[in-house]
Amino acid sequence: MKKKLHYFIPGGKTCWSLFWTLGILLICATASAQDITVKGVVLDAETKGPVPAVNISVKGTNVRTATNSEGVYAISNLSSDAILVFTYIGYKQQEVSLEGRNKLDVTLISDFGKLDEVVVVGFGTQKKINIAGAIDQISGKALESRPVSNVLQGLQGLSPGLNITYGGGSPGSVPAINIRGFTSINGGSPLIVIDGIPATSNDDLLRLTPSDITSYTVLRDAASAAIYGARAAFGVILVTTRQGTEGRNVISYNNFTAWGRPTLLPKPVTDPYIFSRVLETSTDNTPWDYVNYSDEYYKWAYMGSNDWYDYFFNKQSVSKSHTLTFSGGATVNSKPLTYYLSADYSKDNGLNKLTDDYWDRYGLRSRIGFSPLSWLKLDNNLNIYETKRALPNSSVTDLYYLMPTDVAKNPDGTWANTAAGKLAARLIDGGNRLQTMFGFQNITGASALFLNGDLQVNGDASFKRELWKTHADTKKYKIGYGPTDIREEGGTGGVSENNGYLYNNAFNLYTTYKKTIGYHYMSVMVGYNSEN
Repeated sequence: MKKKLHYFIPGGKTCWSLFWTLGILLICATASAQDITVKGVVLDAETKGPVPAVNISVKGTNVRTATNSEGVYAISNLSSDAILVFTYIGYKQQEVSLEGRNKLDVTLISDFGKLDEVVVVGFGTQKKINIAGAIDQISGKALESRPVSNVLQGLQGLSPGLNITYGGGSPGSVPAINIRGFTSINGGSPLIVIDGIPATSNDDLLRLTPSDITSYTVLRDAASAAIYGARAAFGVILVTTRQGTEGRNVISYNNFTAWGRPTLLPKPVTDPYIFSRVLETSTDNTPWDYVNYSDEYYKWAYMGSNDWYDYFFNKQSVSKSHTLTFSGGATVNSKPLTYYLSADYSKDNGLNKLTDDYWDRYGLRSRIGFSPLSWLKLDNNLNIYETKRALPNSSVTDLYYLMPTDVAKNPDGTWANTAAGKLAARLIDGGNRLQTMFGFQNITGASALFLNGDLQVNGDASFKRELWKTHADTKKYKIGYGPTDIREEGGTGGVSENNGYLYNNAFNLYTTYKKTIGYHYMSVMVGYNSEN
């Protein structure tokens, strides 16, 4: 039997009234929290004056406004926990939580970014904020992360307008360097300056390991010629090497191994039948119809099917570099002494499989700094280096003209009487070339401060010596024309030894006066340079 149950809640009308009252109060409180109007003024932290046109946005929304000419702003319909973002060019961005306030004044701090960064310029340093020319500075750390032992390879793509182009992939080759695009019909390279001393050639950058460099500065505009003269007509690249830091002794070892391979090679026709047909057809309609194959030939065409890239080139080349450095500083009789010592070995291998094709560098660097007086600093920078470059005795690019139907060796092991056989014979048995260079450069410098540091006098003396030696020998090689017909080719053979000597002295003496008066800054430099 079904029964209906009835429940009775005493005071029911009172309960429902209380429920509606609480709901209305909650809605009113929420509406009140969402209806805050905030006003304020934005001031400069240094001048204490108003900052007009400051962008103000509510984080997480599309609500935006800006300060007026008096730096005043107002925003309505904000929540009590809203976050206001203040941004303006030349100032640091600020995010401020409203926290229920209806008045919010903000002080913006100037943000010079990297404008206070010291940049190496001609015969000295300046702050970026005081530089009006086209200058770009690259940190040495940008190259340390790149697996290259060649400084010039590492600079590729790091600075806008700095174009470094290699004519080939031979290890140890020197590229063409260009700043600001096309220079003249005769070409033109920028001036290289290493530790304040103009380089004798672009080769000087190959004497350095990337780990020893603090910064690179690229001077692009014509103002660089005002300091370095006509040699700087195509720009200047300033290189500053590392030195020790007082109170910090560091031992560092860097090592990398890199694999390289050709990025683009012409794709050859390796199918012997197709190659023979195309070769014969290419001469059929010419007066020089000198390629004619018989039907018997095409029966045996597939006896040869050579991809000469695999025969003459390595699949990949391996390069490696090792650098060991000791740096730091100490105090000697209350006088600061800094030191930087480094040793490096680098080896770049080429792609040539049949003969030596490499570039080696051995280097030692020592830089000592000492301040015997509070206003005087002495510096001595010594670099000792040796490079070796092995070159093939014949151009390996000749393989582009080889036919896939050729063979390099005869069945008896002699070199075949074909273009492929003769090229391989010249590379392996025809001799070799080795370029060796040994040298050192010592730079001694002094810097003195006067007039409370406003007047600085600098002097540098550089002594550079290099000995170049190129050894080349050509040998006869044997070509097999038949089982019993072995002939010697390659001329009479010979040995040559070429020696060169580089003698370079450079002296710099320059004085710089810098003065800041209020918001005004001035700098005057007078210098003298001599080279022989």
